[in-house]
Amino acid sequence: MIELLSLTILVVLLCTGIFFYKKTCRNLTVSEIEQRVSQQMEQRAHKLCMQAFYVQRASDAEERSRLDEEFQDDLHLYVEDFQAEVAQSLQLNKVQDIQSYGFIRITK
Repeated sequence: MIELLSLTILVVLLCTGIFFYKKTCRNLTVSEIEQRVSQQMEQRAHKLCMQAFYVQRASDAEERSRLDEEFQDDLHLYVEDFQAEVAQSLQLNKVQDIQSYGFIRITK
């Protein structure tokens, strides 16, 4: 009975150790980091999609031009922020063999 209990405790400790190792020591890939950042920025991306939709629906040429300019500005800011977040996360997670992301240089 004690042997079974000891074996059970060892298995639980091993599983716990593997779980914490994966959470703390495993290096993330670039695509995993991009996916996390895109999930964090999902609401903002949806807003951009709606902006693009409203640009296409505008019937007045001046209004369409104004809405398109706002959309382009917001889109550029979104891309810059996305790249900055990914670059920062790459640096924090010490992803190997990556020296830059977008136009952002990653210092080691």
